[in-house]
Amino acid sequence: MLNRDGLLASAKDFADRALTAYIEDDTAVVLSHAATSLEHLAKAVLCSRNPVLLMDIQRGKLDSLVQLAGLPELAKKQEGPYTISGTEAINRVELLWPGIKKPKEIDKLIAVRNMTLHVGQHQVDDIRELLAAYLRLANELLEELKVPEAERWGERADLVESLVSKSLDEIERRVAQRMAQAKYKLDAWLSKVPGDMREAVLMRTTAIVAVPVMEHEDWVPTVCPVCGSTEGLSVGEPVYLPDVDVDINGPYVSGEGGYELYAERFSCPTCGFEVEGPEELIAAGLETNLDLPKDLEIVDEGPWTRD
Repeated sequence: MLNRDGLLASAKDFADRALTAYIEDDTAVVLSHAATSLEHLAKAVLCSRNPVLLMDIQRGKLDSLVQLAGLPELAKKQEGPYTISGTEAINRVELLWPGIKKPKEIDKLIAVRNMTLHVGQHQVDDIRELLAAYLRLANELLEELKVPEAERWGERADLVESLVSKSLDEIERRVAQRMAQAKYKLDAWLSKVPGDMREAVLMRTTAIVAVPVMEHEDWVPTVCPVCGSTEGLSVGEPVYLPDVDVDINGPYVSGEGGYELYAERFSCPTCGFEVEGPEELIAAGLETNLDLPKDLEIVDEGPWTRD
């Protein structure tokens, strides 16, 4: 028998499949899984009020009615019951819950599911927009089902937030997806390693993976924002910054000064997460200017000495 909890569990399962496919760039199935999840969520909302609301009126049969009413023993045939389509389920939710309004992109999402519209693999922006529309409506339906926010998206919560947020720019979205991909791949790999061996395997893997550093570059150990490894490296150009003071005769060096690293990229040999350029570094929550040890060879003291 159809019920609210069963439909909700199925919706969550297909949601996880959709988000996993998005992380893996498996664009062929992202939207179909999202549409299936949305259909089951809408039906769960209807079912939470009364399962009879799922009945397909046009194909209505008494057997379907009594089964949905919780009286399966009265059905002449135990097949079915016949229920409404995903499109009709969403339409009924809109009619019966006026506070819930579907985004305009949802019709296109359902069309992809029904195979009346094909979204090619190259249309990345379309896929992201349709997935984001699904997630926004799904959050409304989950709210109606009284599912706490902490229980909605699990480990995909940060990715979902980056997709539904309208304040993020393209760089932030791209970095958020890359972070989710790195975490997913690391978790998938570690799941195959016995628990008591994981730490040793991670240390061994980190030791044999070298992060290339060019001759003019330097690096600073940095905690990875994805996996928390302390083996991450911020790589960039070291610049000497003297302690400068000013008096009537002009600027002069008043102390030893120190080095800063102008970070240009970050790499984590543990989970494979990488970003490049100051905008991506900032989007990942990483510093772009970091202190370097003072005992480095001076790169350029500049014209700071007094005559």
